[in-house]
Amino acid sequence: PLDIVSKLSKLYQDLLRPMQVAIDMGSEKTRIAILSKGIVLREATYVGTQTKTNDYIFFGDEAKEMYGKTPKFIEISKPIESSILSDFDGFVALLQHFLKKSVLPYYTSGSLFKAGLVGYTIIPSSASEVEQKATKEALKKAGFSKVYLIEKSFCNALSAKT
Repeated sequence: PLDIVSKLSKLYQDLLRPMQVAIDMGSEKTRIAILSKGIVLREATYVGTQTKTNDYIFFGDEAKEMYGKTPKFIEISKPIESSILSDFDGFVALLQHFLKKSVLPYYTSGSLFKAGLVGYTIIPSSASEVEQKATKEALKKAGFSKVYLIEKSFCNALSAKT
């Protein structure tokens, strides 16, 4: 009987539990981790825009390598400044690219049932309500079904305790 319960529990976890993803949106580096998998991405927080069409064409490390070396019709920028969104659309495009590259391969493999992506991210304690709402909206627009913001001071306190 216990074996059946543990198998059913494992089945529930594999089939119905949403995938939990942590995002560290740093001004220089973005890190993405999946619960039970660990860190799946570490890349520069840069995006390249084709200014004539406003299309995002370069992301992450590739965009950073091109910084200062592009023609006038390509602009390389950082959509995050001091852990706060400075370019909403640029960040959404960057995060969608990062999710396709690092999270979606795990999410789409395996079961037929998908319970969604749950995102956790740290936000500075000094972030205004508008900045918090923008961060939440950007993560939802990028593909998360639920988003939780954690204040940086809370995380610092937790890490000091351990």
